[in-house]
Amino acid sequence: VNPRRLSALTEAIAIHSGAKDIDAQMVLNPSATLPQRLELANKYRSAWRVSGADDDSDDRGHSEGNTISNELRFRVSLTSDRLKEDEAIAAFIEHARLNTAAWQYVRGDTDLASETLEHAADQIAVSGASPTIDLSTNQLDSQWAQNAINAASTGQLSSLFGQLMQSGGPGVNAAHALVYLATLHPESEIREQASSQIVRYKGQASVLIAIDHVIGNNRISARLEKLVLKVVVRTLPPRTDESWYLIAHQSLLDQLAMSMSTAIETELDVLKDEIGLMYALRLDLPNPSHASLSDLGTIPQVEALYQQLHLEIQSDLGLTREHQDQSDRISAHLAIGIARGQSPMHQFFAYQRAICQFHAMRVDRDIPGASLQIADLLSELETRLNNSTSLIGQLTQVERCISQLWYIAIEGSSL
Repeated sequence: VNPRRLSALTEAIAIHSGAKDIDAQMVLNPSATLPQRLELANKYRSAWRVSGADDDSDDRGHSEGNTISNELRFRVSLTSDRLKEDEAIAAFIEHARLNTAAWQYVRGDTDLASETLEHAADQIAVSGASPTIDLSTNQLDSQWAQNAINAASTGQLSSLFGQLMQSGGPGVNAAHALVYLATLHPESEIREQASSQIVRYKGQASVLIAIDHVIGNNRISARLEKLVLKVVVRTLPPRTDESWYLIAHQSLLDQLAMSMSTAIETELDVLKDEIGLMYALRLDLPNPSHASLSDLGTIPQVEALYQQLHLEIQSDLGLTREHQDQSDRISAHLAIGIARGQSPMHQFFAYQRAICQFHAMRVDRDIPGASLQIADLLSELETRLNNSTSLIGQLTQVERCISQLWYIAIEGSSL
């Protein structure tokens, strides 16, 4: 949702509608940050929360459906198409829990849905689980690089290296400064100090990119060759060999891909139990419990949900030629995604997209007149996936689309 449109909507609700428990302080500033938007969303949640304690079963179920739908819409409106890593993780977890609550509600498990919904916004501890992949530059990074290049002694450099450890490693400018010091500084002791720091941080993307940049723009000196050999994991030909640059460049790229994949996987490892549990709770299983489901693994859960939806589509749609072709395309794309998956979480992403597409077919079947809206959502999803710069960002956008499909299904079924 565009922030300006959301601002106009909250202004209409807060100032002009006279809605109960809503006041003029609940108008969204168009330039509000994500935390500010989340805080305002929580205020609306509190104001509109409806207690079902005294309702009969049917009214309670209807109220639960309205609550889930409202929560889905809130979360969808807050999920940008470009998310930082921590924002993507928080958004993914909340979308996954809300979608699971929707699955449970539609299946008739109102109590389970209520329990899942209650904890939808709870956070899980992921900070510090892996190194942050941040290739942006800032004033501190630039200043550190300048100070390092101008350092007059090894003592000054040692102090600066201590700052690097406290900040988690070199940024882009600092990494280039380290490579300069290690290869071009006239004092051997300073070169050795800088070289040691490069080896210390050789798993960080900024360092690998800085080295690759230098070897592509300079004559390969003995010092530069020695530095590269300390960083890459494969044997290189002599630097006088004309193939040296191409092999060194490929080695650095391989190292970079490994570094970024490891960092992302370490971060995502923290989420695997939560993801596996949320997808397991969506399955049509008798008496599902958190304890028994959380040990079954992420891929088996998402694969089982895919198979469940696939079977439902095959059985219920009467399988016109159009539906058969659509189902075959989804399955074919899934097979390609699994084959190309670099890790279990990449394979999960392939299954997740297929589930989203089958879910779209199911909602299209059940809600008359929703076809164009669903087509727009799937088109928007492709745009958002193209704008995502990380795997967790892509996982979040697919889960967001599933949320959109659920509020169409829940609201459409109550008309």
